[in-house]
Amino acid sequence: MAGDDFENELLGIGHIQSLKGRPGYIEIANGGTMLFDNIESMPLKNQPLLLEMIQQKQIRRPKSRDELKIDIRFCATAIENLKELVVKGEFREDLYYSLNVVSISIPPLRERGNDIELLTHYFLEDIAKINPHFGECSVKLEVVNALKQYPWPGNLTELRNEIMRATFISKGKITTDHISDHILHPKLSDYPKVQQEERKQIESYFIAKPHWRGSGLFCSYAVFRNMVTRCVGYNQGFYKRDRFCM
Repeated sequence: MAGDDFENELLGIGHIQSLKGRPGYIEIANGGTMLFDNIESMPLKNQPLLLEMIQQKQIRRPKSRDELKIDIRFCATAIENLKELVVKGEFREDLYYSLNVVSISIPPLRERGNDIELLTHYFLEDIAKINPHFGECSVKLEVVNALKQYPWPGNLTELRNEIMRATFISKGKITTDHISDHILHPKLSDYPKVQQEERKQIESYFIAKPHWRGSGLFCSYAVFRNMVTRCVGYNQGFYKRDRFCM
């Protein structure tokens, strides 16, 4: 967000001749709590404005002379290490210490395997409330065990999206058939060059065969690629025979 836009969104806009001003998010949050999510993504040019509000506890709308006292509890979340960003010069040191009054470090999801089952059931209940036409959905224990083995680089967001996807395509009971292959078999998401070369050979074989080109057999490219992935996976030992199917 550009500097002027950022300032207008936070502070609002003052009265300009016949145009009536509007409050910004700071005025709306006055007397309460304001959360800055992923604050490490805030550009350096915008950080002095936030620092000034925290230290002076007052604001003034752009193009206005009236000052407003504020009483706001400022909270911030960060995925990256802010201390490292301060050392790199990508985050203001004074803003870091102004925000760092009470710091809570939450380990990534891959280090909290025991929480996955609880979070899975929580997301199922939450999704059922948002989309009541899907009804209640249960999950098999083998699915929970598989979810615990995945490293979850996207943390809670990735887990929630996967549960939502499985809920949409299942019919009331989530099994491993409804879970993405890259979660069940993480090794398939990062092919070595040997596997890539083998995949090309399999693709060339099927494309060159006459019965694929001339029999009138229809297969979408996406399904075809999925089949080739399963072929390579089966050959490398990632798939059991009962999963080697279209």
